[in-house]
Amino acid sequence: MIELSEGMLAEARASINNSSNTLSMPIAELSTLGAGVSSLIPALNTVTQTTTIATEGLYQLANAGIGDVLKIAKNGNFWGAFKTADGVSKFAQLQAAGPLSATTTTAAALNPATMMMAVALFSIERGLGKIVDMEKQIISFLEIEKESEIKADLETLISLVTRYKLNWDNEHFVASNHNLVSIIKRDARKNMEVYRKNVETVLNNSKQFKPITQNKVKSTSSDLQKNFQYYRLCLYNFSLASMMEVLLSENFKEDNITKLRDEIRGMSDKYRELFSDCSICLEKMGNAAVKVKLERIGERIGVAGKKR
Repeated sequence: MIELSEGMLAEARASINNSSNTLSMPIAELSTLGAGVSSLIPALNTVTQTTTIATEGLYQLANAGIGDVLKIAKNGNFWGAFKTADGVSKFAQLQAAGPLSATTTTAAALNPATMMMAVALFSIERGLGKIVDMEKQIISFLEIEKESEIKADLETLISLVTRYKLNWDNEHFVASNHNLVSIIKRDARKNMEVYRKNVETVLNNSKQFKPITQNKVKSTSSDLQKNFQYYRLCLYNFSLASMMEVLLSENFKEDNITKLRDEIRGMSDKYRELFSDCSICLEKMGNAAVKVKLERIGERIGVAGKKR
């Protein structure tokens, strides 16, 4: 029994859960931010831009009067003299041009309101991600705590088995450990029910998932494997605790032992029945995944043939 118990503990310690349970919320499913953003769209959608032009090397007329025009040469260029409104001539004076700027108003190619909405949704999604990560950490902590408790119970039972032969006539040892064994037995029964429901949930979810893919088969198998491992460990704890309860209570009546045997046998039958159902389900899922894969390959070959 000690070798069997230690073997089961070693298997439980070495197990690695390869499943990836994720919870996500697509941005498309988030509600809009309300009408407040919509009221800003007309103002945000207009972009006003001021451009400054370099004026180095540019000059402007300094003494042009009303009606004065520059004289035009035969080649189309302008002379450095004015023809005034009175018909007389005067030299043109030049001064350095001052800074020039131009202001233009255009409609934005990208809607700033949409960009602002995207930033807001990204912020919300990141906040949700932090909440999800914390939730995963809490769930992981609770799972590890329960698994550690189950392993610790089995280690306690192993210790009792090894020490019983040396303390079977010690009243204090028998009394204190009889109560401990009863607690372990109760917890084992409760945890068995938890893992049985976990297995049924994984099984039902896998039947509803369409289409079946290889990744889904792999993740389902990993989830079932871990739950069955601790389901079996709880069943073993219950059985070993029942045996120790008989020894510590010294109740060797046939009816008592028969009742315990039948109870353990019934639990074992439920375990095997559920294990068989899951095996059949995984086999069907595997076949369905292969079928989907072959259909996709066939579609690709058909598309390639048409292109040729």
